[in-house]
Amino acid sequence: MNPNQDRSKSQIIFGKTTVEDDLFEENVDDSGYDENIESSTDSEQEKMPEFSPKTSTLLLSGYSPKSSGRNIHEAIANKTYGKLKKTVTHEVIENIFKKTDIQEVTDLPKTEWINHAMRRNPAVLEMKERSRFFSKLESFSILSQTAKTENPTLLSKSQTLQMILEYLSLLGFKKTVLSICQESGINYQLPYLKNNYLEKMLILGAPSIEDFFQIVSGINIPQNEPQTKGEDIEVEINEFMIGNDQKTDDKSIWEEGEDSDENILFLDPNDKQSQIRAATLNKLVEKLTDPEQYNEKFLNYFLLTYQSFTTTHFFLKKLIERYHVPSHFDPNFRRLVQMRVIIVLKNWIENYFADFDQKSLHEISLFIDNSLARDKHIDLAKGLRNLVFKKLSGNQSSKLIRVELEPPLIPRNLFSPKLSLDDIKKQEIAKQLTLIEFEIFSKIESKELLNQAWNKPKLKYRSPNVLKLIDRFNELSIWIAQTVITTESTKERVRTITKFIKIADHLLRMKNYNTMMAVIAGLNNSAIYRLTETWKLVPEKRTASFKEFLDLMASTGSYKKYRTTLQSSTPPCLPYLGIVLTDLTFTEDGNPDFIQNLINFQKRRLVCEKILEIQNFQLIPYGFQPVHQIMSLLRGFPKLWTEDAMYSKSLEIQPRKK
Repeated sequence: MNPNQDRSKSQIIFGKTTVEDDLFEENVDDSGYDENIESSTDSEQEKMPEFSPKTSTLLLSGYSPKSSGRNIHEAIANKTYGKLKKTVTHEVIENIFKKTDIQEVTDLPKTEWINHAMRRNPAVLEMKERSRFFSKLESFSILSQTAKTENPTLLSKSQTLQMILEYLSLLGFKKTVLSICQESGINYQLPYLKNNYLEKMLILGAPSIEDFFQIVSGINIPQNEPQTKGEDIEVEINEFMIGNDQKTDDKSIWEEGEDSDENILFLDPNDKQSQIRAATLNKLVEKLTDPEQYNEKFLNYFLLTYQSFTTTHFFLKKLIERYHVPSHFDPNFRRLVQMRVIIVLKNWIENYFADFDQKSLHEISLFIDNSLARDKHIDLAKGLRNLVFKKLSGNQSSKLIRVELEPPLIPRNLFSPKLSLDDIKKQEIAKQLTLIEFEIFSKIESKELLNQAWNKPKLKYRSPNVLKLIDRFNELSIWIAQTVITTESTKERVRTITKFIKIADHLLRMKNYNTMMAVIAGLNNSAIYRLTETWKLVPEKRTASFKEFLDLMASTGSYKKYRTTLQSSTPPCLPYLGIVLTDLTFTEDGNPDFIQNLINFQKRRLVCEKILEIQNFQLIPYGFQPVHQIMSLLRGFPKLWTEDAMYSKSLEIQPRKK
């Protein structure tokens, strides 16, 4: 990455940087920076205003603010053209108008001709796409759409009007809101949580500001989270329409008062040093930043589960509120509290950076540049700024521990187009299955396991990797059953069942209980299990192994045998996800979210302990070498049959006894 680009990115996120001290706890390599950057940046700032998110939004909408009598659109155009004109040679331009090209597309409509030309000349396409922000031309992706393309309406008129009314009410236009309600017949009530959904929708619907910066300056700003899909936005808006049941503390944290039964409960009522049972959000944040005692376990529990009872923005607001200690407190107390707040914020950024969106990062930026700088916490300010920059640039090591890879058992015809699973050793199939599923498992974030999000239609978008692993489990088990049921002869069917039992045995040795359970589920499918004449021919040793698998994963005693085996299993290990989700469901359903209107933190502690068990297994990966050709066979399942279709085929193979 160009060092000039890195510094520009820092300026976009945080504005000017004046602190030159090192990171407070860890060293960041600044060797990539050019000493002349500062002077060149200053000269550019004299010519053009800074690109704040607000300015960028105005630019995208066509508004052209001026600085020193110079139009920003013109400045951007000149700057971008200067960078791009070198890449488009005369030969490239002439290539568009070659005689052969013209003959090929003589009868094509303009849209399809542009499609054809741009595909053959990517350099011209790049210049056209980069310049469309100030040239006001349509994107190539829009021009290339056919006339039959339809854009379905994401939100209803009622929902859109609700968001407009919310925006107007937040601006204080109460009479206008009342007038629109009377004319439209919509019964609008002020939102419990003040979220500007209209602005959020416009930002999501427009070209992203990050892309705009990237086009203008050549900076590659990584995306921390995948962009929200249309249905996910609709879910979020629907949640807003229905109402948010999360309770918030509108009272200032400094107005909360002393500990009492009205704001905090302890597991031992007579010991205020015991664990917190329930409390207001203000009290939880207060205990989190207690200047007299630092409880790292409490901090970890809170950061892992806070999204089950509040939001990132509101928690950040409370942290900043806690930082601003009123002037009548002792200066030493004030300094200690501020240190605690910074420690919590650093841990939050370092371990849960995916929680932050553009708005919250902007708030952190203001907090660093204003509050920390004003209080002369120069080293801490630079440390937090560098930490955020490091996270944004994606320049951090993976949490996964590196392990030495075992050489794979490669078949001789690995590169043959006729490669099939019959050519591959059972142990290697088990290895590649494990790598596929562990890749998904290792990406599951703690927030995906909160509030049973995977099991609620309106919250499923919060658990993409959990749902992906569930879908993978189901597809694998159906594919195994289908593979057995579609064999042409009894002998081949026996051989296929035997092969999958051997694979399950290898999976058990690898402590991959999730994939092993998928294999068991496939062989235990009613369409397969009923084929008694086939099972009689399976070698006795293999049927005994299969019975051992069933016994290990039996639900008797709340999966007692499996739980005992798992407790003695050391990483690398892939636990059975179904039992993890079952445990979390029982914990969620068996404990109320609130006790006497206070956040039930003991419930969050129990949930956290379950999640931490998962995270311990995510850290150490399997030391198997991926083999692309084998993985492709195990990922690309053919069209899967329905349960009814497989059962019908099973009846053809072995009819019911009369």
